[in-house]
This record gives sequence, C-alpha cells and structure tokens, in this order.
Amino acid sequence: MEAVYGLPEVLAIYQRALQGFCQQERGQRPLCVKAVARKKGNGRAIGGIQYFTLEDRGTKFEARASNGLEIPYNREGEFMVLLGVANWNRPPLMPQLEVVAIRRQAEQVQPNQEERLAKWQWAIVRRRREVEPLFELEGLKIAVVTTRGGEAWSDVESPVSEFRELVRIEGIWARMSDPQSVAEALVTACRKEAGYHMVILARGGGEAIEALDDEHLLNLVVRSPLPVVTAIGHTRDTLILDRIADKSLATPRECGLWLRTNLERAFLKKKSLVHAQELKALERVPQLEASMLHLAQEVKRWKRRYWLVVWLWLVTMLAIVWLWSGAENWWLRL
Repeated sequence: MEAVYGLPEVLAIYQRALQGFCQQERGQRPLCVKAVARKKGNGRAIGGIQYFTLEDRGTKFEARASNGLEIPYNREGEFMVLLGVANWNRPPLMPQLEVVAIRRQAEQVQPNQEERLAKWQWAIVRRRREVEPLFELEGLKIAVVTTRGGEAWSDVESPVSEFRELVRIEGIWARMSDPQSVAEALVTACRKEAGYHMVILARGGGEAIEALDDEHLLNLVVRSPLPVVTAIGHTRDTLILDRIADKSLATPRECGLWLRTNLERAFLKKKSLVHAQELKALERVPQLEASMLHLAQEVKRWKRRYWLVVWLWLVTMLAIVWLWSGAENWWLRL
C-alpha cells in the first residue's frame, strides 16, 4: 500500500532533502558566493543578529550574520562565505542563508603550499611544549574541540572511559569546517576560569579540510597558553595546523588510543608509587616494634626508680618523726 502524506509532511521531506543537498556535516561546509548585500528595513540588529538580502543577476535570497561581522552593503564584487542554510522562510519555501565571513576579490588569490610553509616555518621549528607529563597531574582536565555528536568525539572519548577517576574530558562544540568557529572554541577552552590543562582539536577527514589552515586559527594555536593537540583528518591529510601543534595525531581514533596509553602509564606509575610506599612502611615495622620494646623497658625502669624514691622518702619521713619524738621525750626527762 502506498504511503499517504499530508502537506506538512511533504514540506518537511523537501526541506530535509534540500538542506542535505546544500549542507554537509550538519551545515558545516562553507561556500563562497559573489553577491551584493542590501540592508533590510532599518538595518538594525535583532538579538545580536543582522538581517539583509543577497542579490545577484536578479536573484534574491534572505541572509543573516552575527552583529560583529561588518557587511559591505551595496558594494559590487564582494565574496560572502556562506556556512549553509540557517532557516527556511515560508511561504514560499526559500532558504535563509548564514554568512560567516567576507572576502574581497584580492583575497581569493591564496599563496601556494610552499609559500605558506615558508611563512610558518618559525612556528614549525620552534620548541614544542611537552604534553605527556600532564597525565601525572591530579585532576587532569582536557577540552576536546569537535562537532557535537560526531564520530570524532566518540573516537576520542570512548577509549578512556575506564579512567574517569584520573581525567575529566569535556567537549567544546564547534563547526569543524569553519575555522572561525574552531577559533572561538579554542579561545573558550583557553580561558583561565575553565581550568583545562590541554586542548584537543578533533575532526575526521573530508572535503575542505584545508580551510583549517586559517591564518587567525594558526596564530591562536601558536600563542595558546595551553598545549594544543590535533587529531584532524586521515593519515593522507597534512596541514600546517598539525605541524605547529604541540602534538599531532593522524586521526581522532589514534588520539583516543594515545590518551588511553598515557593514562594507563600514569595509573601504573601511581600504583607502583603507592606499592613502594607500602613496602617502605612495612620495612619500618620491625624498627617501630624495636622502638616500642625499648620504650616499654625504659618505662619499666623509670617505674622502679619512682617507687624506690617513694620508699626512700617514706623512710626518711618516718626517721624524722621518730627522731623528733625521741628528742621531745629526752627534754621532758631533763
């Protein structure tokens, strides 16, 4: 029997189909489009969001962006970086696009990989911070910047589930194909009040992974007050971000296994330390027993001396009383 749908169900099916076609990884694939931005209404932001329209050759789309992004209104030749579909306006069924960045035409000419490597060579060859000693800290706290509910999170977190007493791993969610979102999450993780000791950037492979070699994000990683570990892409992907990080692992799964290995080592080291302290304490038991025996003998000796002094004092008092009594009788006899 054929399924029968109502109009709302049909509309929802078309929405999901269009959104799945336009977006990738839950709306995390940025697209660069050329259009003219026009103010909508008075142009005032509502709830930290500014709304406007994008026009190109007679086609118009509704769009929105955060209030902190400077939109070049009424200017030709501007490139808008779109994250995906933010909402659906109905009727009619038209997407509302989300703009996350502005690029000028001159910015489209990107330096080649050799030029970028030369630019960041100082960061690549600098001395890295050691990460492994952090696993010996009490109350270790690690931030994982990744996609909410993605496989990268489970690949990092699952292998260390049995070491909850040694480490606390928390997710800071970001759109891992959007370098601006990753940068914001990294800044959040590095705040002193958050109390993290290490930050892990985790994402699986896929298209547009080179977007993470963003200048702003690379600067944040180099100047991060916390050690940064990357687990981005598959083994065939090589990013400048991986080369400047304090520790780089090929995949999130490998990162999870690396965490497990270091936590196991820290657990065994702590266990061996406790065992050594117990052995040292057991070795001191005979010494303590000998000390207690010597103390008991000293107490017994001092008890004997005490009673001897008491008896001498009593005898002396009796002698004094006896002599005093005898002297009185002698005086009376005179």
